[in-house]
Amino acid sequence: MSHISTYATEIQLNPVAGSSEAATDPSYILFREAMEVVAEEYGGRVENHITDYFGRQRHCTFGLITPQFEAGLGVDVDHATGEVSFVYDAYGVSEDLIDTLKSRILQSFTSMAVGRALMDMNYDVEYEEGSMDPNRPAYPKRRVTVRGVL
Repeated sequence: MSHISTYATEIQLNPVAGSSEAATDPSYILFREAMEVVAEEYGGRVENHITDYFGRQRHCTFGLITPQFEAGLGVDVDHATGEVSFVYDAYGVSEDLIDTLKSRILQSFTSMAVGRALMDMNYDVEYEEGSMDPNRPAYPKRRVTVRGVL
């Protein structure tokens, strides 16, 4: 059965007063950049909505649309608390694909946040990505190494 599900994460962005403040907040900008990294990897794009199985749009803070998941994986951020949750309609879509996309977004955001924190402490930062499972190129598992040299 088609329905939009919501799943909480442990990620929290900065609390903001509203959408206009979120557009300039560093944590929101960084999260969008992480979404764009995953979108590029999967040949998709980042929007401000997703759709359900029947094509009805649902607004969200960020929406990842890919050829493999055209309805999209959405991210809602509660502006008051900064709490991040995933929203999507899984009807007719592989749960493995959805779990992989969620993991890639969280992994990208986390590694980028660590890198930015190290840069703020005057470290030179390098990102190194390597596939841990070359036999599954459509749904790669990734290893991200962030090196900081002072």
